[in-house]
Amino acid sequence: MENFKRQLNNTFINKLNSSEWWIKLVEIVNNDKNYNIQIRNNYLNVYYKMNSLFKIDFIKDDILITTHYKFIPVVKEQPKGKEYINLVDSDGKLDLLNNIEQDCFKNDLISNLKRIEKQIDMFFGNEKYYQSKLIKKNTNIILDAEIQSNFGRIDLIALINNEIVAIELKRLFDNRLHDEIKMNKQLNDYAQFMITNKNSIKQAYKNTIDSKIALKLIDSTSKLYNVEWDNITVSEKPILAIVADVSCRKQDVINLYKKTFFERFKNNTYAVYMFGDDADITSFSHNSKKFI
Repeated sequence: MENFKRQLNNTFINKLNSSEWWIKLVEIVNNDKNYNIQIRNNYLNVYYKMNSLFKIDFIKDDILITTHYKFIPVVKEQPKGKEYINLVDSDGKLDLLNNIEQDCFKNDLISNLKRIEKQIDMFFGNEKYYQSKLIKKNTNIILDAEIQSNFGRIDLIALINNEIVAIELKRLFDNRLHDEIKMNKQLNDYAQFMITNKNSIKQAYKNTIDSKIALKLIDSTSKLYNVEWDNITVSEKPILAIVADVSCRKQDVINLYKKTFFERFKNNTYAVYMFGDDADITSFSHNSKKFI
């Protein structure tokens, strides 16, 4: 049964585009690739280095914005009974109400993002670092990130060679990568998600791109701007992207492992990609391998 959705209604889009704080945020996101915004089912997630900075909902024709208290450097204390703080769209600005210690901070939250970025950097995990790096390098083909499903959380989905492809990111010394049975099961689970939702995935990402264009998150220079949807297919198999997260001799380490990983996972992958410093995933074809 297909039930995968990505969509925003026009009223939500129009309200965002008329909000001063949103216009400023879009400018920041478009100029700083550490940020990305992903469309959900009538809400959005705003990420900084793949930490979910804001969740933007549209409930009863009103915009509701929440953020985790730990990301705000001047929060007095964790709100009782919850981890998320509501932000209010007030006079074109995001207001934290009474949760903060400094009045100057709540007057214009977007103008204080640099302070929030420093706070987020304290919670910045290594896997999120490499996930963010993949997105930054491949902005023109990334359709989605942090996709929740009944088959597990998918790291990324991209449009490659007219195919919508899931991407699983693993660090080289993640124990799960070296358990061949479990790793192949995870890859097969992702394949089942893509197969089960094949038609709705295509429609969901058409909706996603339409919404991002309307919100000025994609411009005419992007490969995603003029997608010929009649020619788009959904890949049943995911890419396995393995990062050689070592401090030196990266290529030697890649050469040591590359044959093993390709043989182990080639039957359950669209492609196997192992990288050190370069995170370019734009040129894959079926059953390919790329080791940089």
